[in-house]
Amino acid sequence: MSKTLNESGRKNTTDSYMWVYSSIKSCEQPIRLFEYQPGRSGKYPQEFLKDYTGFIHTDAYKGYEKVSGITRCLCWSHLRRYFVDALPKDINSLEATIPSQAIGYINKLFEIEKKLEILSPEGRKEQRLIQEKSVLDAFWSWSETTATGILPKSKLGQAFQYAANQKEGLMNYLLDGNCSISNNLAENSIRPFTIGRNYVFNKVMCF
Repeated sequence: MSKTLNESGRKNTTDSYMWVYSSIKSCEQPIRLFEYQPGRSGKYPQEFLKDYTGFIHTDAYKGYEKVSGITRCLCWSHLRRYFVDALPKDINSLEATIPSQAIGYINKLFEIEKKLEILSPEGRKEQRLIQEKSVLDAFWSWSETTATGILPKSKLGQAFQYAANQKEGLMNYLLDGNCSISNNLAENSIRPFTIGRNYVFNKVMCF
């Protein structure tokens, strides 16, 4: 999100948005494309991706539902942040054990992913099913059981709700070895803009 000075026909306090589109990490000729738009409506990725079919990595923003012909892979880093935010200040308290357990499951997935980077997409897909599927199954079983009785409006309740609502998208990375477990590549690409938040009337947020 940005506020830009001297934009024709728009007030200086009007929000605008920078959309980033990125090729996958293993692409021989990496592409990072930044598209400046006056809003965050789903019509912008819908137009940009109108001729594309396949997988895309995004957060859970509902605007991407306007894009047809795609399979969304959602970001496990986003889910981990929800549980990190749910950690109480007193990390020695009993309540700290629940988000810590969730973070432990997710960190295990990332540890395995790190080891699988050297494999071909086909080998990565195969090993994910062998090494990660059991961790995923354990996480979802634990999550469903543990979420019972958690206050829905609490930070921990919101973390569990996010996980349950986005389960399909979070699991889609298993469908293709070219897919990633996170959207960190795009987030890192937008970082130069976020650094510019200290510029006058300029701040950017990645979607």
